[in-house]
Amino acid sequence: MPTSVTVIIAPFHAGAYCERVGKGPHRIAETGLIDALYSAGVQDIDFVELDRVDDFEGEIGRSFEVKRRIAIAVNEAVAGNRFPLVLAGNCNATVGVYAGLGQDCDVVWFDAHPDFNTPDEVTGGYFDGMGVATLAGTAGKDLRVASPDLDLSPSANSSIVAFGTSRVVSAKR
Repeated sequence: MPTSVTVIIAPFHAGAYCERVGKGPHRIAETGLIDALYSAGVQDIDFVELDRVDDFEGEIGRSFEVKRRIAIAVNEAVAGNRFPLVLAGNCNATVGVYAGLGQDCDVVWFDAHPDFNTPDEVTGGYFDGMGVATLAGTAGKDLRVASPDLDLSPSANSSIVAFGTSRVVSAKR
């Protein structure tokens, strides 16, 4: 167990602050997380809460800014030899975490939804269901290059393993 942890709170859902599942990170932080970390041997806990992204245009603009800010916070934690523990209300946060680590890494995906949708398939415009597809490089290059300061290039050396996915459309199996 790492002895220094940075808890990164990203309380967003589809770019909206503390809406719906975006309330989850605060709830987790308030209900015993700190005590659990200290009990596990963590000696130094730092907190970073992302600022609101209301000034960015639309769900996609706000979502990319959230991912960018998560990437920066994760990168700073790692650079400071701290373990980044990200509490997020949005599955797309994974893209920011991956980019912030700045290295090839494997992804273990625990979710009922595979989040492997692409822009061509999502007619309702729900951007949050594209996180894993973005990491895998199948969500379209525009999603990976929309934030040029984030390296979201899929790695041939990385794997994505999904557990618990139960709501998979037949075309995705």
